[in-house]
Amino acid sequence: MVSGAGQGLSDKDECGAAFVLRSTSKRRLVFVRVAEYWKIQVFDGLALLYEGKIPCSQIGSRKLDAMLVVLAAKHGLDDDDIVSSYANKGTLRHTRQPNVKSAINPNGTSIVTCWVGQAHVIATLVDDDMNPIIFPSLSGAT
Repeated sequence: MVSGAGQGLSDKDECGAAFVLRSTSKRRLVFVRVAEYWKIQVFDGLALLYEGKIPCSQIGSRKLDAMLVVLAAKHGLDDDDIVSSYANKGTLRHTRQPNVKSAINPNGTSIVTCWVGQAHVIATLVDDDMNPIIFPSLSGAT
């Protein structure tokens, strides 16, 4: 679930249908435009290593999360670190796998991120022209 302060995005796929934002305090629904793509960016510190896009209709939220972890691991971990992240919990070898976080930024864009050391991967919902989808503030919704 993608969420922000006082608002949330439905669990349903963020793409391919109108977004449904809800206010937890006033129970109002607001429909905003449809996103077409996830823009994927891989960084090492400030250096952009990869940028691409995938149509929202071609990837679900679980696969998107898994893809971000794989890309972050590829660019931020060595082989030994990746093997250790799959070792059984409670063993000396085990290390935690990278976490994926979803959020609606203060500027209204929806992003999913995964950090591993200096490497980080960002997925942003964008329209046909690769402009980020901006979610309206619910404070003035009627």
